[in-house]
Amino acid sequence: MPTSETNRRKVSMPFGAGPRLCPGRFLALDEMKMVISMLAKNFDIDRVDTPDNQAPQERLTFTMAPVGLRLTLHRRQEYA
Repeated sequence: MPTSETNRRKVSMPFGAGPRLCPGRFLALDEMKMVISMLAKNFDIDRVDTPDNQAPQERLTFTMAPVGLRLTLHRRQEYA
């Protein structure tokens, strides 16, 4: 199977689908936007990488999480 076809099959369905669709999905999406905007406002992203400099692997349990992903943030200086 070609790589592009394999990548297309990696579809994320974080809130399910059909009759069991998560009722709190809109609240969760709003919370994610709020957290990302607060991080972007208060921190500069210095570095995002993995120990082996490869794409991070995903671990699917109750939630999906990257394995080995490192993120370095620096608090922005407040200007008067």
